[in-house]
Amino acid sequence: MDEIAKRLLVELIDKKLVHRCCQLCIRKDGKYVPYGSAVCLKIGFDYYLLTNAHVATVYSDSSTDLFVKINNKGFVNITGDIVVNDFSNRNDDVAFIHLAEFSINFLLEAYVFIGPDDIATLDTVNENFKFCALGFQEKDKTSRLKSSADLYLSRGAKLSVYKKYHYNENDFIIIDLGGRSSDIVSGQKAKINTHFYGMSGGALYLIYYTENPLTFELEINFKLVGILSEYKNGKYLCLVAIKIQLFLQFISKIENKKIFVKAVIQKSVI
Repeated sequence: MDEIAKRLLVELIDKKLVHRCCQLCIRKDGKYVPYGSAVCLKIGFDYYLLTNAHVATVYSDSSTDLFVKINNKGFVNITGDIVVNDFSNRNDDVAFIHLAEFSINFLLEAYVFIGPDDIATLDTVNENFKFCALGFQEKDKTSRLKSSADLYLSRGAKLSVYKKYHYNENDFIIIDLGGRSSDIVSGQKAKINTHFYGMSGGALYLIYYTENPLTFELEINFKLVGILSEYKNGKYLCLVAIKIQLFLQFISKIENKKIFVKAVIQKSVI
């Protein structure tokens, strides 16, 4: 990756991608404990948090509250209607929180809600696609909360990986983290942190570069294409995401809402 492309990528992550995803916490023994991740979504006048069913059940099946950190103001209790899909199959690991006004006002101080124009539904996944997986690892469950985001940049996995772990390409996107890795800023070789707990509910973005037709300058673009749900650390080290269209279809079904995604993905020039 050349210096211009790397600079654009770092700026995109820092200024846009990080602020569209938040860390969910529960309160345990007087402390806020990291529990999972969620993606901020806005459809029309409605605001949502998208996450996995296995994350959201702690909130929907008990009296446990979910919290989100708001800058330096501390934590806010998430309020709203939570809907969890029947988690009978892996592609049903889908949930959303339709946020109440109380939570919306606080969340808008620290986060940006992604809209349909920044979403793309991938029917097929090319192993040359570039992806950014972003979420919040649990770190140490008993320690003081660390809320810095964790992200991984990689390409789509080969078909053999889908077959190995029995995932279908219609519902899932797998990114392969195997091979050499390096720090995005320094370019130095780095060891991959395989403690992925807490990243469930995080965002999977497609990253691609285009050339401005007027200035001929390189530009970077992103689309939300999935929600992280699992990881595999066997023959292949990879992260698994459920395609975003399954979440949109679930919202449409429950709320009788039509959601139009107009995103058009251009071929990346690098």
